[in-house]
Amino acid sequence: MILIDKNKKRAFTLVEILIVIALIIIFTLMTLPVGIDFYREQIIEGQASRLADSLKIAQSRAVAAKQDSSWGIAFHEPEEGQYTLFRGGSYAQGDEYDVFLLENNITLEGGINEIVFQKNTGRPIINPVN
Repeated sequence: MILIDKNKKRAFTLVEILIVIALIIIFTLMTLPVGIDFYREQIIEGQASRLADSLKIAQSRAVAAKQDSSWGIAFHEPEEGQYTLFRGGSYAQGDEYDVFLLENNITLEGGINEIVFQKNTGRPIINPVN
């Protein structure tokens, strides 16, 4: 016959709890770098997608000759962290329409000052940095 003590309560020991906490900390520390890299990649991909969309908007407006003008994108100094959609043959002589901010200290490099899309054809004219 098996006797069961009804007053005895089952519980985790302190050692068992500490082992579980240690395992959680180890698994978290192992996955943290992967998560950070994934987050950074998502930010960069999102910014690249937004820039590509802005270029498509400028080109489609130029092809449609919206407001009877060429359209373009001007890239500002890297420390400003922004680029601008504008109407006209160049940013200096055109009208500013939308300013887009680059998030999380992303900078654009490559020696291009602006890209202007010709009215009606949409052909790009790339103006290098002086």
